[in-house]
Amino acid sequence: MEDVRRQHNQAPERTSPLEWAVAFFGAVLVFGTVGYLAYYGISHPETPPNVTVEYSSSSVLASGHLIEFTAKNNGNTTAADLLITGTLFDGDRTVEESEATLDYLPQQAERKGGLIFRENPAEFDLRLEASGYAKP
Repeated sequence: MEDVRRQHNQAPERTSPLEWAVAFFGAVLVFGTVGYLAYYGISHPETPPNVTVEYSSSSVLASGHLIEFTAKNNGNTTAADLLITGTLFDGDRTVEESEATLDYLPQQAERKGGLIFRENPAEFDLRLEASGYAKP
C-alpha cells in the first residue's frame, strides 16, 4: 500500500527534448503553411480566366479530320464548361465550325482536347478560340 502512495506523490515526468523538437517542427509547418496561403492570397488577386488555345496536332479519322488543341488558363480563376470553338475559313467565308467543351480548367493550368472537322483543315485557315465559360 505504501508503494502505491509513493507512486502518486512522484513529480510528473518532464517533456523530453525529442517531444519539444517534434512540437517545434509541427508549429513551423502550420505557421509556414498559413503564411504561404496568406502571401499567395495577397499577391495573386482574383482575375477572370485568361484562356489561350493552341493547335497541337492533326490526324485523319474515318469520320473526318481531328485537330488536337491545348487550352491554357493564365488567369487566377477557374473556368468551368469552357467552350472551345474551331473555325475553318476560306478568305472571309466560313467553311466549317466545330466545338468542344472542357468541363473544368483550373487557374494556371492546361487541358487538352480535340475538334473533328469533315473538311481538311490543312486546306483552310484554322482559328481556335475560347468562346465562353461558366463560374464553378
